[in-house]
Amino acid sequence: MAPIDNRRRIVLFLRQRGEASLGELGQGLGLSHVTLRRHLGSLMRAGIVSAPEKRRHGGPGRPEQAYSLTEQADELLPENYQDLARSMLPALETRQGTEWVRRLLREAGGAAAADFGLTVDRGHSDLVPQVLTGLETRGYLPSAGIWSGRRCLTFAHCPYLGAARTSPVVCAFDQALLEKLLGEPVVLFRRIAEHDQQCVFLLGA
Repeated sequence: MAPIDNRRRIVLFLRQRGEASLGELGQGLGLSHVTLRRHLGSLMRAGIVSAPEKRRHGGPGRPEQAYSLTEQADELLPENYQDLARSMLPALETRQGTEWVRRLLREAGGAAAADFGLTVDRGHSDLVPQVLTGLETRGYLPSAGIWSGRRCLTFAHCPYLGAARTSPVVCAFDQALLEKLLGEPVVLFRRIAEHDQQCVFLLGA
């Protein structure tokens, strides 16, 4: 088993137990103390596992050293936002209507632009590179170019693909995000959710 798999197993074991000694980890995971110490050292350096603390075990002998997780461990644990979004969005559309959901997503997209922390004004030559960097860190795999004579941004990946295929209104979030970031109208021309190779956003009126 690869080292990264063993580190993930350690994290999951500690999440289930709350804390565990070297012996408990070894017994529960079937790993030697040498292997565990190596992986625990790596996880501690990464800030995922805290330094061991003494734990009394109620009998004679030296206190055990117990390991536990830090808040950073949450980044390694499984997440399933896709199923949540796929379930909630159709329900919201049924209850409130598609246009209500669209407005809500546009508000959220516009608000999300503040998290990019852009350091230049709209129209500055460095604006698009900063926007692309922010989109890259969020998993969009973006690029800037020209499409049929118009400036465009393209996404090679949709981070919410499952949700977007269930509820196409999801794309309103990205459109509003780009409009807020760039300060100009954005038209969604092609969508990965409709089995196009890329999402294509045409810029300008």
